[in-house]
Amino acid sequence: MIANSPVPMATALRPLTRGERVADGVIHVIGITAGLIGAAMLVIAAATRGSPLELAALATYSGGLLAMLACSAAYQLLRSSRRRELLRCFDHSAIFLMIAGTYTPFTLLRIRPFWDVAFTVAVWSIAAAGIALRLLRPQVFDRVSIAFYLALGWAGLAAIAPLVPLVQVSTLALLGAGGLLYTAGGRVPPVGATAVPERHLARLRAGRRGGALRGGTRGNRRFACSRMTAARAQHSPAKFSSLHPAPLQ
Repeated sequence: MIANSPVPMATALRPLTRGERVADGVIHVIGITAGLIGAAMLVIAAATRGSPLELAALATYSGGLLAMLACSAAYQLLRSSRRRELLRCFDHSAIFLMIAGTYTPFTLLRIRPFWDVAFTVAVWSIAAAGIALRLLRPQVFDRVSIAFYLALGWAGLAAIAPLVPLVQVSTLALLGAGGLLYTAGGRVPPVGATAVPERHLARLRAGRRGGALRGGTRGNRRFACSRMTAARAQHSPAKFSSLHPAPLQ
């Protein structure tokens, strides 16, 4: 069961402009299209010229990539959906699939026996723990999500020593550049969003509800107070006169 409790850090979404909606849609369409083409090329190449292990590793990577792109597109584009919180949950969870899937070809195909299985199991165990935390304890997850993602994303440094002699320098450079971009992007809010602590939103909501109950606007509050004063005067004129003496003429 997916926990549906409020999170400590809420995201207040403002209405997107037409240009922002178009740009968001175009970016996701390009990403999904490129991902499908790239994934198909990798899987076909592995199926025709590679081993079963290579096919499994590349299919795992492709699945994580497409899951992340699809969940991101659903969450970002279906802003009026009643299931938006569920889409947000899937979007966050798919990031773990993407990170673990990215590791899998390197840990299974480029690290010597024993360590290949050990690193792969460790990475997927962390990813599974992150997904479980997001599904079952969303409040806790939102407090540690950025640290959790970054820790998993940079956990590959533990395997850098055995990778260096087995992969090209350009591959390591691309991995490093991707990690840096991912780290920098981890603190950038989505388009149209303003990160607001949930406790602040709760105070705002409580204030608005209280304002509505007390008369809403300042003029309405004065009107409500005058009605209450008049009611007290009718209910107990003597007590009211003692508490509110008439002004001097």
